[in-house]
Amino acid sequence: MLHAFMVASPVVPASHILVGTAQGVEIRRLVDGRPAAQTPPDVGGVGGPIAVDDERLYFVNDASHLVVAQLDEARVVATVPGIDPGLPPVLAPNGLLVCGAGSWLLARHDHWLPSLSPWAPDLDGRPTSPAILHQGRVYVGIQGRGLVCLDGGDQ
Repeated sequence: MLHAFMVASPVVPASHILVGTAQGVEIRRLVDGRPAAQTPPDVGGVGGPIAVDDERLYFVNDASHLVVAQLDEARVVATVPGIDPGLPPVLAPNGLLVCGAGSWLLARHDHWLPSLSPWAPDLDGRPTSPAILHQGRVYVGIQGRGLVCLDGGDQ
């Protein structure tokens, strides 16, 4: 039984299922649904889709903070304020893209938090859709412009 109502689609990495709720992320065993871990209550609720790589889970909470937690135990390793809760994080081969204050920010996987920096700062309009990564380029809907292809500098 879930501790709270789901607010995001479940994600299934390996042998667990991640459920986004108004109280955070619940990690459950895929075999029987039993709880395995949960993000701490002070992290806040999930504000949108959850992204997952081999070691971490990423989501924007209901207070507009990017939350990064260890996948195995849901231990929070960092939070970053000022992220748009309506646009989920996008995993890329070299890092993580998030949208904050009208610009896309890239966090590199090797030293991700110190490297959080503008990736495509001049969007010239508010994003209207989640971003999609395809063959090294990011596609996103921009208000007044339609679908735009971003590649880290060329728009």
